[in-house]
Amino acid sequence: MAAKLAPDAATVLALSQPLFPGEERPVATARRGPLSVALAGALDNRDEVLRRLGLAGGAGKEAGDAELVLALYEKFGLDAPQHLNGDWVFALRDSTRRRLVLARDATGHSALYWWQGQGGLLFASSLPVLMAANGVPRRPNARWLAGLLCLFSDPAQVGQTAYDGVQVVPQGHVLVAQAGSAELRRWWYPERLRPLHGQPLADLERQFLGLYDDAVRLRVDRSSGPVALMLSGGLDSGSVAALAAPALARRGRVLQAYVHTPRFEVGSDGFPGQMADEWALALTTARHVGNIEARPCSSDQVSPVTGIHRWLAMAAVPSFAPSNWYWLQDLCGQAAEGGARTLLVGSAGNGTVSYTGDGSLWHRLGRMEWATVQRELRLDRAGWAVAARERLLKPPFRPALRALRQAWANRGAVPPWTSYSLVAPVLASSLGLREAMREAGHDPAWGAPSAARVRQFRLSFCGGAENGNSEWAELGRTHGLDLCDPTRDRRLVEFCWRLPDELFWAQGQKRGLIRQSMRAMLPRELLENRRRGLQSADLRQRLQAGADELFDEFDRVSRHPAVGAFIDVRRLGASVEAVVRGGDFMPNETVAPEHLMRALAVAVFVDGCG
Repeated sequence: MAAKLAPDAATVLALSQPLFPGEERPVATARRGPLSVALAGALDNRDEVLRRLGLAGGAGKEAGDAELVLALYEKFGLDAPQHLNGDWVFALRDSTRRRLVLARDATGHSALYWWQGQGGLLFASSLPVLMAANGVPRRPNARWLAGLLCLFSDPAQVGQTAYDGVQVVPQGHVLVAQAGSAELRRWWYPERLRPLHGQPLADLERQFLGLYDDAVRLRVDRSSGPVALMLSGGLDSGSVAALAAPALARRGRVLQAYVHTPRFEVGSDGFPGQMADEWALALTTARHVGNIEARPCSSDQVSPVTGIHRWLAMAAVPSFAPSNWYWLQDLCGQAAEGGARTLLVGSAGNGTVSYTGDGSLWHRLGRMEWATVQRELRLDRAGWAVAARERLLKPPFRPALRALRQAWANRGAVPPWTSYSLVAPVLASSLGLREAMREAGHDPAWGAPSAARVRQFRLSFCGGAENGNSEWAELGRTHGLDLCDPTRDRRLVEFCWRLPDELFWAQGQKRGLIRQSMRAMLPRELLENRRRGLQSADLRQRLQAGADELFDEFDRVSRHPAVGAFIDVRRLGASVEAVVRGGDFMPNETVAPEHLMRALAVAVFVDGCG
């Protein structure tokens, strides 16, 4: 979807391409009087929309999704998106009010970018398409890139991109362009929903599983062809597999599962509490669930450095985890070559279905529920002594301890992010990064986050202003896949936001909701696993195997006059040497491979800006 709207244009949209080239779903359009709309995606609540419009008796059954969006706008105006569930974006022109409305679904399945210049407003569902338009500048956004390098989601950069002036409509937002100005408005606030207190926990668990199953089934039914899954050794993708495989079996189809695996032998000694290779546990899940063909994806033929170039050609901008880019693209390519039209993922699970919860028992003490507190301590898998310390003794003191820890980390001249970021010191100072982080409640030393910051992190997993989440749309588009995340389903997200903490810490275990609700569907090995998967565990070995390519890339970008304004080039070179030569990483001098990759990706991006 791409279009230009001049200030006095009478025509609405120029649609250059479908949002999903690999799908048999072109952009849907509708026009009625002064209103015109282009909709990409799918609505999951057509019956509910028809009831709201008073058309439930059958009069509106033949109406297309785009026509329903027009009808909702006629009735509810800018509140129309609140009545839509599904994975969608739309652009609507109201000629009477001389207004353009760009809207994105609650959790951001698809992308929508825009830029406003003297000649009007340009927008597109693909950033490379927008950047190829005449007049759109390719200037790096210094503050956005500095935040990326320091793993800081700056609230001041909501809706911004790596290009200065080029913006993205965040999920759960509308952009209203009218009278020569453009304003972002947030329409989705899951954190404001009324909590579900007073209902039996078992009933809530059943409701959760029903919603989760429905979210998976809708995305399976929506596919125009074979369905694949990005599977790991974790609960999120495992639970998607447990729901998708039976749904496909009822249709006589098999779920193809692709599992990222290391190319090189990686021991677990250096990764306590983590899994360097998730293949064995993923295969156990596939065999237990059944109707799944699991395939390892070691991505032998693509290097991490090549992955950077391919990603930037695809998405146009860097993102937080370039160390995963090479295998994400390769896995999607293999799924597409295998005939898949839809690729399921579970990337938002940490904020929804497998949220850890707070675990504090002080609210129970406040209600004098002594028996419940005793039972929770007794059931806790960590043992009652550890549980008492973590769930009773620590919670009242956490805010004070957090403040002390942050003050200690910020006491010196060396910024706390130096151990993991290669941002140029002059840039960080000129932007006032320390002050911006302090105002946002962000701890660059990565101590225990505040309750407000946890809420922001959780929002970023499932949608919300801090997470553009648009690279998934570009990744799918490039490979002709519809990337669908059931853990980001709006109804499921809203339900999880309303659940009491007891469900997330059910039966004395973190992530208790997913473990309890899926206990009859997933293998014991997965349900009882406490190790986290380590993506790109052999990154260092891969970089060493492609040492010449890495050195050549560093030499090339380090000569660009603008790169040094964003990256500490001297430390970048030292980090490259440390990775390739196998030396120890020196505090405040070199960074680990995954952080090196982030800096290199930014350097390649800046180099490409000219």
